[in-house]
Amino acid sequence: MGSYYVNKLLLLDEKDAEQDYGFGFDDFDELREYMMQFAEEEIGNRSGPEIVTIGCASERFDQSREWSDYHGTCWASTGLTWHQSLERLYSRLGGIDAAAISKFQQFENTQELLDEVKEQIGGCLDEENFATARNLVTSLENLKAAGLPCFRTASDFDASEEEGAYDLRKSNHGPGTRVLVEIALDWG
Repeated sequence: MGSYYVNKLLLLDEKDAEQDYGFGFDDFDELREYMMQFAEEEIGNRSGPEIVTIGCASERFDQSREWSDYHGTCWASTGLTWHQSLERLYSRLGGIDAAAISKFQQFENTQELLDEVKEQIGGCLDEENFATARNLVTSLENLKAAGLPCFRTASDFDASEEEGAYDLRKSNHGPGTRVLVEIALDWG
């Protein structure tokens, strides 16, 4: 019999980890090891389910890799590029359509994405597809601060039984050194 778990995605940055650890990362494996540890430190000691780090994606190394044999990843799966990991997040969690995602990935223009998603929300409301409209609205909550859709703030992180993505960066350093760490909250 398997365990019950839910996945959460954490947005981190190499620059924050470099400041804490005092050194940079030479390859993806070293980065992955330290960023997964860094993620656990950022979450802190919380009561509730066991936290298991299960995947990592690096913007700089443009790759992702699963870490766990026991928990499946939703976003940071082995063989995906940085953008493919984000595309999974934007479509699965946010409900953002593929054309808007593709356009956003090129230049990360948050205003253009906001306009496109507003239009998509209008279409959902016209079709009375309220669940997708709600997901789209939620995907925009922290867009300006994170610079990416679907990431809620660090203070929103909880041990709920809902999938979610959270921006745990100390500051937005922009593109280039961002890292995704996927965790599973395992209730056993």
